[in-house]
Amino acid sequence: MMRISSFFVGWLLVCVHLLFGQKFPEKGLPPLQNYTPEAYAQAGKVWGIQSSKNGLVYFATDKGLLEFDGLRWRRFAGSKGFTRSLLIANDSLIYTGADKDFGYWKREGLQGFTYQSCYPFRESTKGLNEEFWGVYKLEDEIVFTSFDNLYIMKGEQLTKIAAPSRFSRSFQSGTMLFLADESEGLYQFDGFNLTKVFDYPGKQPWQIMGIDQRGQSLFIVTRDQGLYEYTDGKLTRLLQEVSPYLKQGQVFSFTTIEDEHYAFGTILDGVYITDHDGRVIQHLNKQKGILNNTVLSLHYSPQGSLWLGMDFGVSVLYMSSEVSYVLDEQGVFGTGQTALLNEDDFYLGTNQGLYYSKWGELKNDASGISLSLIPGSAGQVWALHRMGDVIWCGHDQGLFQISPRGMSPIFREEGVLSMTSLNDDYLVTGTYNGLSLFHRKGVKWVFEGKLPPIQGACSQVIAEGDSLLWINIPNFGVIKATLKADFRVEKQRIYIFENIEGENPWLQQDSTSIHLHSSLFSYTYNTAQDSFLQVGPRESLAPIVNRVTAIWGGLTLGESFLFFPVYNGFALYNNTPQLTRSQLPDILIRRVSAFNNDTSITFNQAVVVPYHLNNIRIEFLIPHQDQMRYRYQLVNFQDSWSEWSTQPSRDFLHLPEGDYEFIVEAQGPDGYIQSDPLNISIRPPWYRQWYIFLCLALIIAGSYFLQRWRSRRKLNHLKAQLKAKEQEAEEKQAVALEQEKLVQTQQRLEGEIADLKKRLRSKTVELAKKGKENEDKNRLLQTLKDKINTIESQSDDPGRRWAEMSRLLKNKMGSEDHTFEMQIDELNQDFQRRLKADYPALTTYDLRLAAYLKMGLSSREIAELLNVLPSSINVSRSRLRKKLNLEAEVDLYEFLIEV
Repeated sequence: MMRISSFFVGWLLVCVHLLFGQKFPEKGLPPLQNYTPEAYAQAGKVWGIQSSKNGLVYFATDKGLLEFDGLRWRRFAGSKGFTRSLLIANDSLIYTGADKDFGYWKREGLQGFTYQSCYPFRESTKGLNEEFWGVYKLEDEIVFTSFDNLYIMKGEQLTKIAAPSRFSRSFQSGTMLFLADESEGLYQFDGFNLTKVFDYPGKQPWQIMGIDQRGQSLFIVTRDQGLYEYTDGKLTRLLQEVSPYLKQGQVFSFTTIEDEHYAFGTILDGVYITDHDGRVIQHLNKQKGILNNTVLSLHYSPQGSLWLGMDFGVSVLYMSSEVSYVLDEQGVFGTGQTALLNEDDFYLGTNQGLYYSKWGELKNDASGISLSLIPGSAGQVWALHRMGDVIWCGHDQGLFQISPRGMSPIFREEGVLSMTSLNDDYLVTGTYNGLSLFHRKGVKWVFEGKLPPIQGACSQVIAEGDSLLWINIPNFGVIKATLKADFRVEKQRIYIFENIEGENPWLQQDSTSIHLHSSLFSYTYNTAQDSFLQVGPRESLAPIVNRVTAIWGGLTLGESFLFFPVYNGFALYNNTPQLTRSQLPDILIRRVSAFNNDTSITFNQAVVVPYHLNNIRIEFLIPHQDQMRYRYQLVNFQDSWSEWSTQPSRDFLHLPEGDYEFIVEAQGPDGYIQSDPLNISIRPPWYRQWYIFLCLALIIAGSYFLQRWRSRRKLNHLKAQLKAKEQEAEEKQAVALEQEKLVQTQQRLEGEIADLKKRLRSKTVELAKKGKENEDKNRLLQTLKDKINTIESQSDDPGRRWAEMSRLLKNKMGSEDHTFEMQIDELNQDFQRRLKADYPALTTYDLRLAAYLKMGLSSREIAELLNVLPSSINVSRSRLRKKLNLEAEVDLYEFLIEV
């Protein structure tokens, strides 16, 4: 197996699609991408293509203006008819010409365009039917060309210039605008006047399809009459290699490629790419991979891509790529497995046999690539190896030598997968089962036998000096075998693939070490640790499409090319072209959408998001750069940058309300590119919106003033009620005062009456006492008088009479007089009757005691009246309370007063 430089592989991965130079691949076919009308919204035929400085590509199609960023197509409808031509003034302003219309498009926000028609006869019904096939910029003027007229727009002023007869085509080369009249010849327009350049030869109508100004000369492309050069007033036919192909294919479109190459789009045979001398470098048609043979429009972008607008579909050729393909579209040679370049002889081993071609004939020119099957090689070719002047072939039928006469069998055994030379006399082959050793003896090679104990399929055998072999056993591991002097295996060390991350590990040798590459990581053998140590992630080989993934490496072909097997042929990588690096466009924010489970909206201008859609998806990219890596940061949501990723989009879920700033960076070979910040505002929920607060403030203010009005009204009503109540209260108070006065007067009178009654009772008692005393005295005196009179008249016994008088006085003094009691009873007759009725058990003594108590007499006074001891009165009072059923806390006097 030939050695491969890891430097070249790394350079390939970084540079593919990012570099363009003064020349592009001449071996094989450049990378090609096709887009059918289904991919770009059935926009129909593509009549014109241009790219803007920001990397976006625009197309004039049957159904309007088409935009493509490498991932998504967007179509914008403006004019009613087919859009035939376009001019990109800048990233935000595009001029287009269409059927019966022309105008301009202005970008609105992130995605949209608005169209403004400038054609004054757009709504005319007078039979005008102009088709505008060209739009050009001359200094500060925009020129629209139709078959019949020129329209020059300068500011808002529009000037019309009629065609001499009828314009067939218009072309701009450098600062010059050329117009081909169908019958009058070629004209030049300088912004003011039409000036004839030349008449058609023989006054016969021409169909000029392209013009390139080369200094003082004009390079002229016709549809089916060949190529011409116009110099110093002389028109000369150019007989170049491409001329007969163009005449046969009929040119319809033309463009220049970096001022060194031409691209001719034909009606019948696809596109031809040549140098200025007409040598065909690339030819593509439907048979070679594009969708259609009719190429209506061509455009070479600053990123090194050639765009083809066809009658059906769009194709893009990545002319700046260092990768090119030799593909077996017709099933002639099959899948490339291995290759060898021996000076100008190119050998290709495939699954169908061994093929041969001259290296210089691997061009994708008009005649195509031709590979011849070497006789006797049919079958699976696994390996090719050059040893001195001998070329060895590892075949599924054994080991062969290649000679000009064909294949010469050396040893028949089942499957030789790999081989390596130990020196000029020994060859080791890896087979389906172990290693075989071959020894040269004179002019013959002799099979020495197997090298035990190596067993299994040996897909790779790499010699490190004359005494060390590295053997790759698929799905098992790598064996390091040390050889004896007789090239027999002395000892072996096995490195199991279980410790390797990724699939299909593949050995690679450079001048310093042995490397092992898997689908995920790269490993380097470390002598000190006697193991393979991981040195980093495996670079993706995504730019090489349909690559055979079981082989994580390639073969060197000469000094400039690497060979990579692909399933329908093989890929070549040119690692030594003279390249200049283009400046990548800026990062574009292509789409911002907000969504939830039910709804999704896309923002075209300011990104102000309602709270219920606070999940944000942002799509960004550098147009038409597939292998860029991106990282991003959402300021106020993320504190740091994200990890690098090739994914050109990011979702941010459940963002809180607030203002954010989205920044994205891209990583390329020239360093970092940073986008302009994108401001995103998440509005608060509806219940925290400013207008809600305003409404609440208005409601609160209205409620306040309403409540205040109601309070004032109620206060006034209350004041009126209060005033009425005050008046009523005053009146009631006056009445109450009067009543109180009356009550007080009544109480005073009652008190006075009670006092009078009390005094009356007292006086009555006193009077009764006095009366009784007076009566007793008067009776006594009368008795004494009578006695005295008797004594005086009867003086016979004065002593007896005086003793009788003494006895009389003594009896009077001791006799009981109940007159007072009777008077008291008479005064309290009603009281005693009511009390007796309520309490029948009361005695006369009890009734009299109650009357004395009611009169307010003290116990002593009552005792004197009843002629008893005061203590007896207290006992009588207790008995009276019991008979009246009075509780201890009830006052007896108060009770008797209320009776």
